[in-house]
Amino acid sequence: MKTCSKCFLEKNEDNFFRKKTGKNGLTARCKKCIIEDTSKWAENNREKSKEIKKRWVDRNKNSSEYLEKRRKIRKVYREKNKEQCLEKERERNDKLKKNGVYYYKRSSQNKLRVAILNGTIIKPKECQVCKIEKKLDGHHHDYEKPYDVIWCCRYCHSKFHK
Repeated sequence: MKTCSKCFLEKNEDNFFRKKTGKNGLTARCKKCIIEDTSKWAENNREKSKEIKKRWVDRNKNSSEYLEKRRKIRKVYREKNKEQCLEKERERNDKLKKNGVYYYKRSSQNKLRVAILNGTIIKPKECQVCKIEKKLDGHHHDYEKPYDVIWCCRYCHSKFHK
């Protein structure tokens, strides 16, 4: 048991964050008090808070831990707001269908995805444009030819669409 230095309540050690330099390896204030203070500070310093969050995301956006956390958050959101998400998806699909390209685009992407999963098509490890080993996208010049793709990194892929 440990006493919080802010609310002065005696709480179980699970109610304190770990801190190597703290007494007993724990923070002086309990989790509830720290979260409360942090929320108040963020509310009073919105611009600075946004800047700090943005820097943190920029540093951590490629870490698997961060990506997994974001996936879980999105999944929970979709489950809670199922109708709203379905409506947004319908609106997005309706917009894309008006182009006339939507059907071919999705169909080509799905055929390519299945071919990769079956092992019919082997995805290379490096970008065919810049020759750097990164996560690759398949760029279709013609959606009616689903297996005719250029494998390129996100950066090079964005250049094709500009």
